[in-house]
Amino acid sequence: GSLRSTSMDFFVLFIASGFLAFAVNFTTYWCTQVNSPLTTSVTGQLKNVLTTVLGMLIFPDVHINPTFLVGVGLGTVGGIFYSVHKFMESQQRPKKCSKSQSQMESPQLEADGETRIEMVISDVARTM
Repeated sequence: GSLRSTSMDFFVLFIASGFLAFAVNFTTYWCTQVNSPLTTSVTGQLKNVLTTVLGMLIFPDVHINPTFLVGVGLGTVGGIFYSVHKFMESQQRPKKCSKSQSQMESPQLEADGETRIEMVISDVARTM
């Protein structure tokens, strides 16, 4: 009884973890397709900061001291600087995308009536 229940709990959590990982990857891909790379970088950094703060609040064994705060601060600032550097580097390269910026900024209907969201879903489905 108990071993089977534990195995089933693990299986359910394992499958849920896979779906959540897919959702994170899909939304990151979608964000990059609909917005600029800078927007994706900024939202990624905000997610990292939010995850760190929530972890500090949720888990009772976190002992906040000056060394901890300096470490978290340096990691966050380093991640932001890295994102800005990579964005600036990507702006210096020639663009590979043939779509205009206005097409990338809004989910307008394409010529065949397909929205940007539907295009992203079909792109993801083709890669599987």
